[in-house]
Amino acid sequence: MVTSKSDEPVGPAVILGLSRIFRKDFDPVQSSDSSVRPSGRVVDPEVTMQNMLMIYYWAVTVGSVMPIATTNIEKRSGFWLAFLVPGILYFILPGVLAATYYFKLIKMPPMQRSVVADAWRALQIACKAAGVRTLLTEGPAWNAARPSSTQTFAWDSTFVDELRRTRAAFKFFCFLPVYIIVDTGLTTLFVNMAAGMTTDGVPNDLLTGFNALVQVITIPILNFFVYPLFRRWGINFSPLRRIMFGFALTSVSMIVGAVLQWRVYETSPCGYSASKCAIGTGVSPLSLWSQLPLYGLPGIAGVFINVTGYELSINLAPQRMKAVIFAAQLFFVALASAAAAAASPSFHDPHLIWPFVGLAVANALAIPVAYFVLHDIDKEQKAVFELPILVPATSSDPNADEEKR
Repeated sequence: MVTSKSDEPVGPAVILGLSRIFRKDFDPVQSSDSSVRPSGRVVDPEVTMQNMLMIYYWAVTVGSVMPIATTNIEKRSGFWLAFLVPGILYFILPGVLAATYYFKLIKMPPMQRSVVADAWRALQIACKAAGVRTLLTEGPAWNAARPSSTQTFAWDSTFVDELRRTRAAFKFFCFLPVYIIVDTGLTTLFVNMAAGMTTDGVPNDLLTGFNALVQVITIPILNFFVYPLFRRWGINFSPLRRIMFGFALTSVSMIVGAVLQWRVYETSPCGYSASKCAIGTGVSPLSLWSQLPLYGLPGIAGVFINVTGYELSINLAPQRMKAVIFAAQLFFVALASAAAAAASPSFHDPHLIWPFVGLAVANALAIPVAYFVLHDIDKEQKAVFELPILVPATSSDPNADEEKR
């Protein structure tokens, strides 16, 4: 999603308000595969996790709607007020952090040995045991990293199983840049197109906030109406299918962008120099609002791709490495954003059509490639809830040694 650094304080404030909702959803995720609440309602932890992450993503996205307001403020009152409004929100953050500490909304686990070091050591053992040829064809020999009667490690077999499943999440991360470049890296391209369109007094960067606005509207519709309806009808809209559908939407948006840019060139008084035209009206008769699909479709796609990525980061990662894998996803996002920023200076007339074409093809190709590479990701997602995990010693059930996720 397109976001502005000056608008980020809204997210933590909204998340704090929804924290009590999240806490009600954590228990079923950590209990058995089908837990029953006192009301008699059966809770699926996989669905619970999806719902929780959808609400989290919605809360974070609310802050990204602010550019719609700040852009109008800048045009009508100047930059000073446009910076002051989000600046005021920063003064709220100390109160948000104080409330988080006071109500103990975040519980810090006790310090343990480095899980990253354990993961790296286990991966080294598995890769070394496999050898180069087997490693390239079949992957690491994970059995070699399991504790046995002849060898002991600081981890158990469950940790190795979880580490093996983490590969599926990293495979997905390799696809993220193809989408992220469209979602966050084409602002310069869109603004250049808007410079050659009829704006009717509307700032040509106003629409940047509509990406987040579409997500804020779409997430409740999907979470509370569409997804429950699919489950009631027996439609399995699995993680892989959501990822592929997201790439399809992104590809369609880039096709729309290529067609729009072509029409701007064809109808501009300056032809293929439309963004800096000074002949006649200087702009194409095409309205700025025709750009809405360029912001809306990638925004909707982000609900399917980003939220699914969060699911995989949390569900497929080892119990002690969820934050590390989540950070790895954000690292791939940062790489894509950096690549888009580096390419932005090359976005100029008369070649503004080709970035749309290239990204449309890239996202379209990502659909079959994702199916080929990630075809087993749904099975991995289901199997992860069957992995045994240790129950802390402070558990309310002293006789419970382990339970299923």
